[in-house]
Amino acid sequence: MVTGEAAALHGGHDRPAGHGMEIVPLDHPGCATMMRESAARRPQPWNENVGDAGD
Repeated sequence: MVTGEAAALHGGHDRPAGHGMEIVPLDHPGCATMMRESAARRPQPWNENVGDAGD
């Protein structure tokens, strides 16, 4: 599985990797910027669906 960046979604790779899938994080700066901007622009949906909601 190729991902654009791996910083925004902590632990999201554990399940597929646990099933033998190879994970290839590109760590593309543009993807990282897009994810940060998206989370900042709409924090409530981000925290509910993607980010750390404080649990």
